[in-house]
Amino acid sequence: MLSRRSFIAGASAAYFGSWRKMDAAIGAVVRPAAGPAESGVIATRIGNFYYQAPNGIAFIKDDAAAFVMNPGGSHNAGTVAPDDSFHRVVFLPAKATPNVHRVEFQWSRMGDAIVGRLQSDEQGEMSFTLSENWPGFSTRFFAGTDGVEGIATLAGGKTVTWRLKSHPTPKSADENQFTVMLGGPGKPTYLVAGFGELPSLDGIDSMLAEAQHAYEKRRTKARGPSGDILAAITDKATLGSAYAYEPAYPKTESDADRAAAESFHLLNNVFFLHAARHGDYPTLAFHSGVPYETMGFRPGDEKTLQVPLDWIGVHYYERLAVSASGAALQPAAGQRNADPFASLRTEHFNEGLRTDSGIKVWPRGFYDLLMRISRDYDHPIIEITETGGVYFDAPGADGLIHDQRRIDFYRQHLAEMARAMSDGARVRAYHAWSLLDNFEWKDGFALRMGLTYVDFATQKRTVKDSGYWYGRVAAAGRLDV
Repeated sequence: MLSRRSFIAGASAAYFGSWRKMDAAIGAVVRPAAGPAESGVIATRIGNFYYQAPNGIAFIKDDAAAFVMNPGGSHNAGTVAPDDSFHRVVFLPAKATPNVHRVEFQWSRMGDAIVGRLQSDEQGEMSFTLSENWPGFSTRFFAGTDGVEGIATLAGGKTVTWRLKSHPTPKSADENQFTVMLGGPGKPTYLVAGFGELPSLDGIDSMLAEAQHAYEKRRTKARGPSGDILAAITDKATLGSAYAYEPAYPKTESDADRAAAESFHLLNNVFFLHAARHGDYPTLAFHSGVPYETMGFRPGDEKTLQVPLDWIGVHYYERLAVSASGAALQPAAGQRNADPFASLRTEHFNEGLRTDSGIKVWPRGFYDLLMRISRDYDHPIIEITETGGVYFDAPGADGLIHDQRRIDFYRQHLAEMARAMSDGARVRAYHAWSLLDNFEWKDGFALRMGLTYVDFATQKRTVKDSGYWYGRVAAAGRLDV
């Protein structure tokens, strides 16, 4: 029996779509910006540094200033920078006097404006190219009395005006760029940009200090860019990552096949999980050690790789039989290292029932996988982010969908999960794939994996027998319903 505290059932295509978008967005924005090697400056970012945000929030990146004229927020990418969030970037300016080699930019959002502070290593000046780069509108730039202004024409003809002011006032400004003076150490340049009445330039130091204090207080235990971005958003989020697993079993009991199965597991299943947990890659995944030089691994990368995940997500659909191919490992033309997968041969077992997509149903593999992750990674919290099967059961004469095979599928997998939990696996949640018959990226609408039947022509939704059964399981916290 599963306790209601430990057993959480239910998921939807919309949930996973949002989760994947968040994951993709974070992956796209947290990579440190690379400065020229000869400068000796390492470009770093602290906090979230977004390329698009609603409410006309402006940002500065390297030698460009971009101003988002999008009050409706229809072109958002990533997560919105909240009020009082703190952000910091260090970079080598491309358009500055030659003696300036390092500029630090700190900023925070304050309502419909941002406040920022530029600090340079030497006295000089720096120019910013005015750039729009935002879909759905065009912008006209011109010099204002104490800074730069822009008028954006949105879809439908509506116009929105923003302003950017600086202290000291800009040395020059026109429709293409503006140039500010840099005072060197201890003499920052202040910026404020946004709509309507802007915050005072005199209070930026205290505003940034308060934002940084709030940021540090919120910051999660996770190190590296992911921890930074979460801390800038909320203090309630936990950090996890989901991986697709295919438990690998040796095709025969030979030592070669056992080694091949282990190598496949390390390469295919836990390669990135291992990196996040330990800051390196599993040595036994390769025949002659990890090719760090070929991978371009640099000192300090281990700190970037390592993220103490609060939980680990698991996708499980099938197991594989792995054997040694017997092929001599030779690097391909122009390559220094051989492809480690070339020494492996994978195939499907013949045992077990098949789903309508041909995948073999093997619930025992689910148990083995959960126990292997638990043993190898110090019993982490696990969240089952995807399992499911394709069954083409359609409405019968009574208009209902009697998909007993899907019920059997979930009952067997949940039973194996419960067994793993009894044996020490710390599973906190289970998400079925999927709530609805949905669009799959590779197969379109051809596969039906939902607990709810969707008539794609009319969009009518009918809960299947499996959906009603799954709901009872979720409500009762046990399988005998």
